[in-house]
Amino acid sequence: MPSNQLISAALRLFRPEPPMRAADAAEMLGVTVGRIRQYADSGELDRADVGGRDLFVTAASVRRRLARTRNRDRRTTSTLALSEIPQAPSSLPTAYDRLATGFPNPSGTLREDPVHLRAWIDEDNYAVVLVASATDTYYSGLLDSSATETAAAIFTLIPQLEPSRTVLLALERDPFQGTDAYVLMESVLTVKTGPTSPRVFENPIRNIVHLDSLAERIGHRPTLFHRSAYTPENVEAYTRTGRPVTVPWDPDEHLTREANLHALEAYDGPAARLIRDLLLDGSRLMSNRPTSISSTGELDGLTYPWAPQGSVLRRQHASAATLDEIQSRFADEPDGLRFTPSQAEEAYQLLAQTANDAEQFGRSPDPLIERLAASALPGVVPRTDIDMEDFGQLLRHLEDRYPLHPIVERTFDALAADDVMTEYVDAFTPHEGASDLGPHEREHLSHATRYWNDPDKLIGRDAFGRPAVLSSQPGRRRLLVLEDTQDAPKIRASDEIVSGALGDNINDVPLFVRRAGNLIGIVPVSPHGRTGHHLGYAGGAPADAAADLGRALQGSGFPAEEADSPTLEQVTTDASLRAAGRLQIPVKSLLANSSS
Repeated sequence: MPSNQLISAALRLFRPEPPMRAADAAEMLGVTVGRIRQYADSGELDRADVGGRDLFVTAASVRRRLARTRNRDRRTTSTLALSEIPQAPSSLPTAYDRLATGFPNPSGTLREDPVHLRAWIDEDNYAVVLVASATDTYYSGLLDSSATETAAAIFTLIPQLEPSRTVLLALERDPFQGTDAYVLMESVLTVKTGPTSPRVFENPIRNIVHLDSLAERIGHRPTLFHRSAYTPENVEAYTRTGRPVTVPWDPDEHLTREANLHALEAYDGPAARLIRDLLLDGSRLMSNRPTSISSTGELDGLTYPWAPQGSVLRRQHASAATLDEIQSRFADEPDGLRFTPSQAEEAYQLLAQTANDAEQFGRSPDPLIERLAASALPGVVPRTDIDMEDFGQLLRHLEDRYPLHPIVERTFDALAADDVMTEYVDAFTPHEGASDLGPHEREHLSHATRYWNDPDKLIGRDAFGRPAVLSSQPGRRRLLVLEDTQDAPKIRASDEIVSGALGDNINDVPLFVRRAGNLIGIVPVSPHGRTGHHLGYAGGAPADAAADLGRALQGSGFPAEEADSPTLEQVTTDASLRAAGRLQIPVKSLLANSSS
């Protein structure tokens, strides 16, 4: 520290420093006298105990305030936190209120969907900016580390903003409070700039703040919209008319079901009739559900800091035509659909088969029936007329026998030194020799490997006839396979279980069944588990390998007590496998181990 600064510091230590008049403090901080009074009232500046009507503040508190807001190296500054702006004595003027488009997304592409920006700026150029997505129901992180382009766009769209005097807030949906709930996130960003370079925003610090705090800083409660009504059209209508927009609200999905019922009128057959019954029964159940209104007037406990002023929700109900059809369909069944376990299995099987005939897996049925079957399938079991204690067992049985997605993608890496994987990959048949591949299979394989950096990849079938893509890289080959999770090889006691080589850079280690020295099949993964196996440590992938091996053994006729997956898990999680490099064990030894 230079000697004159040392002297000044010593003088301040031993000699009381004179207080500063509000006018002098305002000149030093570059604000108005009114702002100094607000700082003093909020505690941002310390009042000096001086008699009289004039306001005095301590010089030390003015220096602290100056140090926080000064751009010290003239290249780096920060945006403000909401707490740094004192309460507004009256409503601040709105400087910007519109839907903004065309600024860059984190990927570099221009954002086509509009973002609602509102900014309030006072006479000292202190600003509060509120940004919210008016289209992406599930979009969040407008001002987080991956989306600071939004912050840069704000200062481009509103050029009078100064970063060191601006608060940035994002109004985002709160997934923990439901789809119709808000959370207000504060983002304080480091702003770097140079004489010729543009501003760069980085290192955001995010905090949840209360909207009441925002109201205190801008002098009023900003207009809110119900989250389900926060659309560009409704924002424009409210801005133009100044009146709340009435919006249809369909939490019970009556409109969705009625649109599907209308689309099903052109279809016949068992799947279409079952889907129609399920849709009608769903509307019957929802129509009988009471509508609750909270003390604040909000429907069904939607979470807002205050009642939204920009929109009014109008709850949808089943149409008269649908109610008539429900009454006609369930005239003799007032309790709706009640399936026995055997009826539930028949219905579940029918819908699962229909859903699995999607274009990427099967015969390309009508996409409407496929989509409706997939969405209606979970609704079959809860309507089953059985005791709740048997419910879980029935559900697991149906999911295992009739998986909704029986085809999974598995990717295997074959190192040049791995003789087992080399034997497997060498049997790959290119498409020229596997011309029975369907268009849906080729399309699925192409889509699954669209990011592979190999223009010479081959489409064909693996050693066991499954659709596959082969890519060759120096030192390894990679094979992506479409695996039917229900297609397990029939295992004999004289067979051997052998794995691919283990390694830290191997994500999926296949378990082969070897018979008389030849590989005859792979143990498939569970239809509702992870899409890969591994071995040699206490973790999820080795546990899945044991469970799937036990499933394959039971499917081959071995008793459940011999194919006990917890016992098999002792084999698949054994750390000594890491040193051995692979699993290689006779099925007889597995069964003997299970019986011991």
